Amino acid sequence: MDYQSSFRKLRTTLLALISIFSFFLFSWLATWETYLGYLGLVILFFGIIFWRLKGVKYLNASLVSLFIFTIALFPQSLNIYTTKSADYLARIESGQELTFKEKASIYGLNFFMSIVAYPIYPEVAKESFYLMFKTEEDTRVFEDDFFLGSERIQEALKKKESEVAWSGSEYILGNKESRYALALNPCKLRTKEFENFSEISVEVPVCYPKKYRAVLLKVPFEIAVEEGLFHYLQKENWFHPYKAIWRATVEK
Repeated sequence: MDYQSSFRKLRTTLLALISIFSFFLFSWLATWETYLGYLGLVILFFGIIFWRLKGVKYLNASLVSLFIFTIALFPQSLNIYTTKSADYLARIESGQELTFKEKASIYGLNFFMSIVAYPIYPEVAKESFYLMFKTEEDTRVFEDDFFLGSERIQEALKKKESEVAWSGSEYILGNKESRYALALNPCKLRTKEFENFSEISVEVPVCYPKKYRAVLLKVPFEIAVEEGLFHYLQKENWFHPYKAIWRATVEK
């Protein structure tokens, strides 16, 4: 077996996938009119051109450059995003319509948030991702017992409470309940008793409120999401609210 040939093919495939993802990422950043988005597209374009003409090292160099510029320009991009989010929301509240590009920037925000959040918060990432697709019954069922790890859920089970909610401060990264607050707030808790087991489920309305600023990170810089922007896309039928049911079986 020609291991060098196999390695080259694998490397080429991996670089192609990274390039495709980078293209969509920086195109999305460009819809927010960030310098990082425009610069990233230019660097990626020339990296791919020189890769095809002179070799893979040029694409490697461009990807390394993209990584460095992303770190360097992230604070500025975040500031532009925060300013534009507030501007979009103010225009929506005044009855104005957003342009297609502006709607696309919000739609892309939901998509990339789902991707970035998945390794840490897979449940809310999954819920957000499915908002982009219609479901005939407006309900999605997930067989997963992750919610049983929540102290708030366990307390509600002991007290036989059916309504569970979290405060907005519990959304912040690092809070012990953030994983559950982001995916489940608010939810209805249900328990069905059987002879040898119990079926426990939580029902969550997966939709965005008309106005709410969710703070996800405060240190070293603040990252917040204006949920009213996503509510606007729900009204425009870009997003499709549904009910998520997380269900688990517990043996007695």
